[in-house]
Amino acid sequence: MAVKLRCVGSAGARLIAQAYFDLVKRSKADAKAAKREAHETERAAERDALAVEHGSAEDGPRAANRTILNNRGLTPKRQKLNRNPRVKKRVRYETAKSKVASQRPVFNAAKAHAGRSGGYEGEASGINRRTVKSRKLG
Repeated sequence: MAVKLRCVGSAGARLIAQAYFDLVKRSKADAKAAKREAHETERAAERDALAVEHGSAEDGPRAANRTILNNRGLTPKRQKLNRNPRVKKRVRYETAKSKVASQRPVFNAAKAHAGRSGGYEGEASGINRRTVKSRKLG
């Protein structure tokens, strides 16, 4: 007999729990619908304000929207290097350094330390009597 009471009691508890669940679910859905409705009315008011601001005329030409006003037209394709000024300057410096190195001998500390034990080994490019690399002062 006690078993039957538990079943009836648990069935009643299930019904109460289900009713409470339905109540919470319905209240959440109502709150969500109210929020959606408030958002839609707010957006409609914003659209109306923008239409009045831009002077939309039904009989005349259509008003320019944001994409039309911000149109950049045909712009040339930019190199990736030009998007970052710091990297662009670094690359320009490296190319200038290589150009200078091809024009005149540049001191390289790593090579100087490597050849220190053997002493002076002569000019790396050889000596040409006709070449003058001195600078004129003044």
